[in-house]
Amino acid sequence: RAEKQDFLQFVYNELEQARLQENEQEELEQNVDFLTHTETIKANLFQISQLLSESDNAALNALRDAKSLSSEISLYRSDIEELNSRIESNYIDLKDIVSDVSSLSDKIEFNPDELDRMRQRLDLLYGLEQKHHVTSVAQLIEKKIAVLEEITAYSTDEQSVSTLEAELQQLRTSALTMAQKLHKERISAAKGLQNDILKNIVLLGMPDAQFVINIEQRDILNNFGIDDIQFLFSANKGVPVAPLEKSASGGEISRIMLSVKSTLSDHSVLPTVVFDEIDVGISGEMAGKVAALMKQMAQKRQLLVITHLPQIAATGTSHYQVFKDNVGDTSHTQVKKLSANERIVEIAKMMSGAKWGDSALKAAQELIEQ
Repeated sequence: RAEKQDFLQFVYNELEQARLQENEQEELEQNVDFLTHTETIKANLFQISQLLSESDNAALNALRDAKSLSSEISLYRSDIEELNSRIESNYIDLKDIVSDVSSLSDKIEFNPDELDRMRQRLDLLYGLEQKHHVTSVAQLIEKKIAVLEEITAYSTDEQSVSTLEAELQQLRTSALTMAQKLHKERISAAKGLQNDILKNIVLLGMPDAQFVINIEQRDILNNFGIDDIQFLFSANKGVPVAPLEKSASGGEISRIMLSVKSTLSDHSVLPTVVFDEIDVGISGEMAGKVAALMKQMAQKRQLLVITHLPQIAATGTSHYQVFKDNVGDTSHTQVKKLSANERIVEIAKMMSGAKWGDSALKAAQELIEQ
């Protein structure tokens, strides 16, 4: 930012020192062109003066003689009098022209110093225009104004930084106060929460499990306050608890997650809970216990459960089959609500695979009735 600001200040100073004026370039170009051709201009003016008044056949002398002759006969006819007036008027005009030519010629002088100054000034303007990719002094002036606005914005930003730093300190103090309060509430809630989760874990077939919510206070704020929170778990007696991700198998993690979700849903206003294959790694008797816990949760809210386990599929109130259907070269995902008979067939497939028979249908029917 400092380098950028210094550069902008340099650009502004350069443009400001140039003392730019609109239309200046056009006037300079005209004056340089005039001074460059001074000798030709003076020579031509001299010849004009000679032709009009100085030579033997000068136009002014001829017009004066014509005026004198017409004046002698102007009394005899009105149209001659009018002609005489016109000759006299032209004589007066030509006299004025001769005077102006002479005066102008006297004023014109070749000034090499002035010509050099103007050329240097034009070189400066041309150089600035090329440097800033513009084609006129007016655009250079616009550039100077834009640079000044940007410099002003930087100054305003520096003031804003000081204001924001003060505001940030206030917010940090406020956040720390809230984080301390949140820490105390977490400590207070953790024991009850871990006991509720542990009860569900025991119901899901792990009677010797230990589950601990460990909360350690840190000095630095993070997205969760000032707490570092870990779930610690052990599935067996005599085995110390360790971080969940290191101490639990895939099936155990599925049951623990279900326990956590079940417990938290009792303390939240959740009209619907979605379980997407939360039963991974579970089978046999454990699948029945998981299904029972889901059934219990469904008494208070709607559960949408995606599963491949027949024990869980048989527990639901409604059964939908998700499948792919090929139409031409494109596959479409379809969802179909199964009738009672279709549900028996689908659960039989889940139990026995593609080769299912009457025994599988009977087992599926019994599973649903249970």
